[in-house]
Amino acid sequence: MILKGGARAIAVSSSYDDGTDRILPDSPRAEWLWEFAVAHDLVVHIHPPMLSVGHELLMRYRLNQRLPSDYFKTNILVDTMGFNPIGVRAAVELCGIDRVVFGSDFGAIPYGIEEHIKIVEDVLPNPVEPELVFWQNSNKIFRLGMEG
Repeated sequence: MILKGGARAIAVSSSYDDGTDRILPDSPRAEWLWEFAVAHDLVVHIHPPMLSVGHELLMRYRLNQRLPSDYFKTNILVDTMGFNPIGVRAAVELCGIDRVVFGSDFGAIPYGIEEHIKIVEDVLPNPVEPELVFWQNSNKIFRLGMEG
């Protein structure tokens, strides 16, 4: 899909394998991924583990190797999944409005799309900002060519 189908992104887990065999995104053993992503101008989506977030899990992300401010506003996108106005506001303030995209992981979450849209609209009352989050940032990052 990337080489012949025009795909613009690749999704990877935040870690692979266990113990001393664990490969993390900043591991030398994962360097090929970043070289491939740069060579093909891809967005890399890193999905966190499917567990509650605590100190032990944050250590798996290995962001403690560098200051988070080294990452934010440069090469991280944050989606609005979470159904929490505080989280949406924090994402915008920490990463910048141009690094936040609308996200939804429906399934076990007992929210509909309308509730999720309302949270974003309530947190971002400026009429330009919700449009950035809902579609314009993704349009730009993934070069979708959508007209607004």
